[in-house]
Formats: sequence, C-alpha cells, structure tokens
Amino acid sequence: MDLLNTRVGTLFRKYLIAACGSALIFSIYTMVDIICVGQYDGPDGAAALACVTPIFSVFMSLGMLLGIGGAVHMSLCRGEGRHQEGDRYFVISLLAGLVLSAVLTVAGMMYCEEVLRLLGADDQIIGLAMAYSKYVFPAFPCFLFGQLFIAYIRNDGAPLLCTAAVMTGGILNIFLDVFLVFTMDMGAAGAGLATGIGQTVAVLVLLSYFLRKTCRLRLIRPVQGWHILWQIVQSGFAPFIVDLSYGFAVALFNNQIMRYGTATELAAYGTMSNVAITFQSFFYGVGQALQPIASTNYGAGRRDRVRQVLTMALTTTAIMSITFFAIVQLFPRQLLGIYMDVTPEVLAVGPGIMRRYAVSLLLSGVNIAVSYYLQSVLRSGQSVLVSLCRGCLFLVPFLYVLPLLPWGITGLWWAMPVTELCTVLVAVWFLRRGPKN
Repeated sequence: MDLLNTRVGTLFRKYLIAACGSALIFSIYTMVDIICVGQYDGPDGAAALACVTPIFSVFMSLGMLLGIGGAVHMSLCRGEGRHQEGDRYFVISLLAGLVLSAVLTVAGMMYCEEVLRLLGADDQIIGLAMAYSKYVFPAFPCFLFGQLFIAYIRNDGAPLLCTAAVMTGGILNIFLDVFLVFTMDMGAAGAGLATGIGQTVAVLVLLSYFLRKTCRLRLIRPVQGWHILWQIVQSGFAPFIVDLSYGFAVALFNNQIMRYGTATELAAYGTMSNVAITFQSFFYGVGQALQPIASTNYGAGRRDRVRQVLTMALTTTAIMSITFFAIVQLFPRQLLGIYMDVTPEVLAVGPGIMRRYAVSLLLSGVNIAVSYYLQSVLRSGQSVLVSLCRGCLFLVPFLYVLPLLPWGITGLWWAMPVTELCTVLVAVWFLRRGPKN
C-alpha cells in the first residue's frame, strides 16, 4: 500500500481492521485461558491466572518497545528515501530481542515461584499459577517476537498477514484450551501448554513473510548499533510503557486487593481486567493503525495527512469507548458467568467492581491513541509522559490513598477511572501545544 498517496480514509480503514484483529486475537490468549481455567477450577483458577497476566505484559511490551520503536524510524527513513538505513533498525531490533528474551526467560524459569508471589499469588492459588506457568514460560520469547515482527511487517505494507498469523495462533489456542483443559483433564497446565503452542505457531506464520518476494525488509550489517538501539528505545518507550503499565497496574491491584479483600475480589477483578484487555486491544489497534500512516507522512512532510489520520483515530476511539462502557454497565453478571462458575460470593461483589472500573474505558482510548500519535511524529518525551501518567505517576498514589478513605476497598475500583481522567487532561494539553517538543 502507498502510504503517501492513497486516500487517508482508505488506508486507515485497512490498517484498522488488520491491527484490531491482531490486537484482539492476542488478548484471546489470556481471555480463553482464564475462561477455561475459571470454569475448571472456579474462582481460584481465575485468581491464579490473574497473577500471571503481568508477565505476559512484560514480554509483549518489550516486543512493542523494539518493534514499534524501530518501525517508526524505518518508516520515517523510507518516507525520506533512505531505505537501507531503515533496514538497520530492523536488524538491531532483532538482535536486542534475542538477547532480552533469552535472559528474561531463563531468569523467570529459575525464579518462577518468587515472581508469582510477588505478583499476588498466595498459598491458596500458587499451585495453580505454577502449573500454568510451567508450560507457558518457555514460549514467552514468542510473545516478544510476535509483537516485534507484527510492527515491522505492518510498516512494510502487509497488515493482513499479521492478522492472519495471530488469528491462526488464536484459533489453535482456543481448540487446544478446550481439549487439554477438559478432555485431557490437565486444568491450568493444559491452558499454559495451549497458549505456548498457539503463540509459537503464530510466530512461524509471521516468519513466512520473509520468504515472499514482496518483503522489503533486509538483513544488513548492524553498524552504529548502540546509537540506533538508543533511538529505538526512545521512540518505542511510549508504547512499551502503555503495555507494561497494564501489567504493572494488575500487579499493584493484585497486592492491594489481597491486602484489603480476599481471593473472591481478586477473581472478580481478574475477570474485569481481562474484559478490559479485550476492549483495550481495540484501542491499541487504533494506535497501531495510526502509527505507520502518521510516521511515513510525517517523514515526507505531509502534515495535512497526519492531522487527518489523527482526527479519524480520535473519532474511532470515542465511538468504541462509549460502546464498551455500555456493555459492562448492562451485562456485568453475564460477563462474570463467561469467565467462571459464579458463586454467590462472587455475585455479591463482582458487578459493582466491574461497573466502577469500567468508567476508565471512557477515557483510556483517547490516552492510548494520543500516546501513539505523539510517538509516531517523534514527540517521544510527551508520549512517554502520557504513558507514565496512566501507568504509574497517577495510578500508584491513587491505589494507595483511595482505600484509606471511608469507602475502603471500594476506592480501589475508582483508582483507574480517576487515573485516566487526570491523564486525559495531560494528553489534551500536549495536543493543543502543537508539534513543538
């Protein structure tokens, strides 16, 4: 696809469909696992897998750091006619991904139990969390490289292949989840094995792109490696924080919930966090659709087209936000029933937790889209700050202060909505400041 001359609306629709499809299927990995394990082991199963979710975020966010960070510069170089220099970003991203995935996977497998307890697993659920992690941990490098390859392949003009690859892995994961968890009676261990196999297959499909004649990505000598890596990290830090912050938030929530509540509240929150992952995957899709169009046209000096795609992105997120918020407000009990066998204890607290937390969906889409936009036009500092605001700068104080107020644990469910509200004020202020950093 010609990112400089094709109508912006046509480009955005094509990239949006592909990016939302890819992001949505990625969320299915954790969603289907929690549904199956929640039905098999009850609320304890859902709570156990909620403790593993932050680890997914670490590997996927690193893939976005290297993939989107490098792909932005590659697109800018291509927009300016410097194709060979753009390929260097691809090579450096690959090398950095190999090192990071190897080190983190080995370290995680050696200290798996300690990591899971740090993320909120107690004696009641640690066995289920360990059983799941035993099989999924070896496949975590595939989650990193899945995000990395998707970013580069999408910017190389083949977004539909990304969707096809992730869909293949996702569908396989669904069938294997049902077969291994229930038919083979493996429970949480079967869910972990299914996820590992599904993601490995998705990466194999992505690798097939490099055999195509239409592939313009080339392996060249990685000169100026450290300089290029620093540029990648600077540009990719915002989407890295966007994704990592969700895992960070889940970890903080898990520990605060177990401090003020019980595993029942943790199971209900685990359900809502995965519903949020599913809905927010569409917001990530909007940002990922915006990025290659904005970056390439920004590099070519086509500012009118950049503004046009930003307007489309913000309009799309607004429609999505209202829709997702309404779904949670109207059907919280039905959503809980999808993820687990709902006990009276869960039913007593679950709907309230979901309705309060879902207010954040009205604002998170704008924050994510603005962060991607700022990063796409090399306003990296502003993009990082928006991401940090919703990931820790506002969230951490609210998580620790709100439960101390008279409403107690109920304050936890308002921490994310208040955080997104404060962040959107920062994001809008940056947009109004214009293109200067």
